[in-house]
Amino acid sequence: MKQTRRSFLLGAGALLFTPYAARAISSTAVIEGPAFGASWRLVLPAGIDTFELQHQLQAIITSVDATMSPFRPDTEISAFNNSHHSNWTPLSKGPSRVLGAALEIARETDGMFDPTIGALVGRFGFGPITRPSQGNYTNIYLENSRCKKDYADMSLDLCGIAKGYALDEMVAVLDFAGAKNFLIELGGETFARGSHPTGRAWYVGIERPHSQPVAFQQLVTIDGHALATSGDSVNSYIVEGQRYSHIMNPRTAKPANDRLASVSVLATTAMRADALATALFAMGADAGPQFADKTGISALFLLRDGIDFTQTTTGAFANQFLT
Repeated sequence: MKQTRRSFLLGAGALLFTPYAARAISSTAVIEGPAFGASWRLVLPAGIDTFELQHQLQAIITSVDATMSPFRPDTEISAFNNSHHSNWTPLSKGPSRVLGAALEIARETDGMFDPTIGALVGRFGFGPITRPSQGNYTNIYLENSRCKKDYADMSLDLCGIAKGYALDEMVAVLDFAGAKNFLIELGGETFARGSHPTGRAWYVGIERPHSQPVAFQQLVTIDGHALATSGDSVNSYIVEGQRYSHIMNPRTAKPANDRLASVSVLATTAMRADALATALFAMGADAGPQFADKTGISALFLLRDGIDFTQTTTGAFANQFLT
């Protein structure tokens, strides 16, 4: 699944490294593993048995990849995409939940998040779906863990929300295990609960687009929320001075392209943060903040201003800035 770059600090990162933080490293336990071509990482207080957690969390990644990846020919989503009929197709619990959430956010954003634009993504070289398609999210139906499409050539691409679902499932495992204080990151998306073992809040760094070496535009604190960022720093290319992003604007049927460099969203679930960040980026530098402000979405927009960036916030996002 496609990755966008979101970075986070664990308390002893380069930007916040202090002698006190260095001593605090021993108070944390870290477990990690591969995920969707990237990785996941969990930080929590030392002394917790992490062996079973490692197994359970990695199993979630395996399950999501095995059922929803459009890059694998053996997944439920690929089977749906490769079908040449418009009959009802059964879905297991995970894909059904993700598709339901995707269609709900598609309706909420008037189609600016659309799980049926995989063919458009593939046309510009960012995805595996190359079969031409017609229709949009309004031509997909979900009922009793089964779905159907109006047109036989339609396809689904859940990459803009499936990673958020995986992170939500990982958080559910941690909650069930009784973990009260942790920070977990999956392919750049993060969720934090409680506080760092030193007693302070969890710090998360939002990357400054296209910075080399990596620098942070803003530091925020999170507790009980997910943070997801969409942008064109990684999955994009330039042809004759024109940047083409992997995030599509469904209304223009072209890559989103204007002054907007990235959008970060705070939400109670990673699925929602993931999909809304994509939708707001597709809306652009003017319509995105207007929509977020009108609907109360907590978001941070980074806009290009020559060689620099300006930022604007909506909802309660600014309240989370580390001061």
